[in-house]
Amino acid sequence: MIVESVKIVADALADATIGVNAQIPTVPRFAGHDQPPNVKNVLTIFDDERTASEEDPADWPALIVTVGTPWSLDGFPLTDNLQGRGGGVSVLYYTRKPDYEVALRDGYYTIRAALWTLVDLFDPGRAGSEADRVQNGIQLEALTGHTMGLTGRRLDSGAVTARLDSQFQARELLP
Repeated sequence: MIVESVKIVADALADATIGVNAQIPTVPRFAGHDQPPNVKNVLTIFDDERTASEEDPADWPALIVTVGTPWSLDGFPLTDNLQGRGGGVSVLYYTRKPDYEVALRDGYYTIRAALWTLVDLFDPGRAGSEADRVQNGIQLEALTGHTMGLTGRRLDSGAVTARLDSQFQARELLP
């Protein structure tokens, strides 16, 4: 469930129809705030070694999808299939800008667009589909909660300026 949930979220964020770049133009902004630049890279901790060491992603701005809160497993090993709840995925927004306040602002608007992507992933009326929520025999069944905020954590090569933590309910589809 851990690897699959991270990869499902990363795929949704990179999707041309419901992904973060499709959502960014629709996020309301205050007068005088420019639209944030599109995300150039969506990486996961399982696919790119730079994310584990917090080195410079290849292209900025970038979203790094990582493990969030641990899963609570129901019914296992009493049943043959895993059922999990409360498991989390975190989305971190990395950017490098000379104006730190603009980086924070872009981070907020972009992470809000990422939240809308996840909402759309679970809404068939908005192009999300059940097949998009299944990988490697694990299905994300429901989106159960979120927290989001500005982190303002500076790294040598840039800054992590925003974070979205989402919790899910999932089940194993294996026979």
